[in-house]
Amino acid sequence: MNTEQLSSLVATLERAGVSELTYRDGTRTLTLRFTDVAEPLSDAHRTTVKPSAAITAPPAQCKEVLSGATGTFSRRHPLAADASSDAVKQGDHVGYLTIDSVLSAIIAPAAGMAGNQLVDNGETVGYGDPVLELHDA
Repeated sequence: MNTEQLSSLVATLERAGVSELTYRDGTRTLTLRFTDVAEPLSDAHRTTVKPSAAITAPPAQCKEVLSGATGTFSRRHPLAADASSDAVKQGDHVGYLTIDSVLSAIIAPAAGMAGNQLVDNGETVGYGDPVLELHDA
């Protein structure tokens, strides 16, 4: 959403007498709260209402690891033992996609601790789907 679209949205909400709006787009949330709005205002009696906008992003200490392709997800390599650590370095393999008969690694974008697995093993995921949480160490 750009500045012009946001300004237009604020003006529309003021005309409608809306006191609060929350918009979610993936992991991002935009909340607009208007103070001093009791009822819709006519054009003749309109006053400027200053919005108090709070843009909330996911906590900096938690990132989502995204799938780089469409395929069947697995957290562990099929030939590896389950003894791997949840501590990961940037570039480590944190999951795998099976695409036809090809196994493709999902790479950690940063160092941290592997958190919640967001999809089940064996589940089909699409390009850009979040598969794992990565917490700052």
